[in-house]
Amino acid sequence: DEKLDIFNKYTIARSYHDIGVINIKNKEFSSAIESIDVAIKKYHELSKYDDYYLQKVAEMQTLISRPLCELNQFNKAVEIAFNGVETLRTLYEKNNSLYEIPYATSLLEYPIALSTIDKNKEEIEHLYKTGIRILKKHVKENVYNVVFDYIVATYKLAIWCIRHNKDEEAKNNFIESISTSYALENRTDETTMSQLAVIYLDYGT
Repeated sequence: DEKLDIFNKYTIARSYHDIGVINIKNKEFSSAIESIDVAIKKYHELSKYDDYYLQKVAEMQTLISRPLCELNQFNKAVEIAFNGVETLRTLYEKNNSLYEIPYATSLLEYPIALSTIDKNKEEIEHLYKTGIRILKKHVKENVYNVVFDYIVATYKLAIWCIRHNKDEEAKNNFIESISTSYALENRTDETTMSQLAVIYLDYGT
């Protein structure tokens, strides 16, 4: 009965998680916050059984920061994204290999919220570079999500460098992003193709 209860709660949490992602894609940000908040609560109930569910709580906290920023709730977005990063940092310190990629992903998500209120350019740049350095170790495994996140992260760092007059560093990150993107040349889904198009056009510009 307990295993069935865990499975049911996980199924509900995962469903609300998916609904939240769809809401974000459709720019229904208030609905996204409501859905992801339910997912967070359900995953939190499950976290007493396994750290995997605590990981999911942290991932939802970084995810919910996106719609919060879109609704100009910047301080709340930063606070909740920071909590997600710190939870994943703790898990990463307990088990490097298991939580390395989720931790790196959170480091790359957090600066999006942080840059809305914080002028500490060095910290934001450090977060990007740390996340990229960790993900780069896994790019050779050619797992789509890791490769795609790495490409997007190096692109975002390139844009960040341009805005702060670091043109040579920006160029190097663009080149890294584009050279890695060849691994995805057979992908024809809309998300991949539109992101690569943006990267190529911005680099050309």
